[in-house]
Amino acid sequence: MPIKRNLKPARRGSIYYLAYWAAIGIYNPFTNVYFANLGLSGREIGLLSALLPLMTLTVAPALAGLADRRGWRVRILALALVGMGIALMLLSLPRSFLVLAPIMALLALARSPIGPVADSLVARMAVRHRLNFGGMRLWGSLGFALVVIASGALWQRVGYSFMFVLAGLAFLLVTLCARLLEEGPVIERAARRPLREVGRDRGLIVLMAAACVVGAALGMDGAFQGVYVNHLGGGGLLVGLLFGVSAFSELPSMRYAGDSARRLGGPRTLLLSYALLGAGYAGFALARDPLILLPLTMVKGFGFGLYFVSTVRLVDERTPPEWAAAIQAALNAGAT
Repeated sequence: MPIKRNLKPARRGSIYYLAYWAAIGIYNPFTNVYFANLGLSGREIGLLSALLPLMTLTVAPALAGLADRRGWRVRILALALVGMGIALMLLSLPRSFLVLAPIMALLALARSPIGPVADSLVARMAVRHRLNFGGMRLWGSLGFALVVIASGALWQRVGYSFMFVLAGLAFLLVTLCARLLEEGPVIERAARRPLREVGRDRGLIVLMAAACVVGAALGMDGAFQGVYVNHLGGGGLLVGLLFGVSAFSELPSMRYAGDSARRLGGPRTLLLSYALLGAGYAGFALARDPLILLPLTMVKGFGFGLYFVSTVRLVDERTPPEWAAAIQAALNAGAT
């Protein structure tokens, strides 16, 4: 692609994250609010929300590992993004749980490898060109913040009828941005390390266990925060504001996560992120006024920025290239 040759690597990674997370901001925070408005029960919404982490845990590692070993990272990423676009447009049609379930399963299948494959691609690109990974990823938070606030105001005013169609079209455009990313070298079979050898790294095992616990919390938050805001008396605009404020709060911590890791060390930076996330969730549990959630979500956002960048960096440092995306998939299972 001619445009790819004319863009610096840092700009390519930033453009991809900006486009992808802006597209996510169109629909993701409002999906379960839409399902609740359709009359689905909390149990049914929970089952639909569980499909993505289930696919990320079971299907995504195999797809991500295949992408790494065959040098198909960009190809699989682009196909998955197209699949997301198609599934989202189909999601605008059904109204019952039995019809929604298979379409949500298709959406979860398509989305499951996107995070780990893209994060692995950009993280490796950052290493090759000596770039700040957090500096590229923060553009995703910025795009998400701007779009989710605007979407919340729009959907509150006109309803959710066109939400999935607009999101589906956006993901077809994101596919073009994914083509800007560098594939990176294919690891020769003789140079590949067995997965069991990677699994002997106790530090990596501890990191994965901690990430699974934090990911479970993030997954529950993402699935039910909008419903919880409605329960406290907030509307679509406040749902968008909360997600947007959280994303804005991620920007400084993502930008300076590398500096924090150099000063405090990677493990201490992670512990700080866990403390901030825990404080934010404790406040959410005690809140009775939806407006109190705004300052609390800033604490969560700052903690997530530190958590995400630090985790991706530590995994990338401790994992050989041929297993990087597969292990990122396992780490992302709860957080998607």
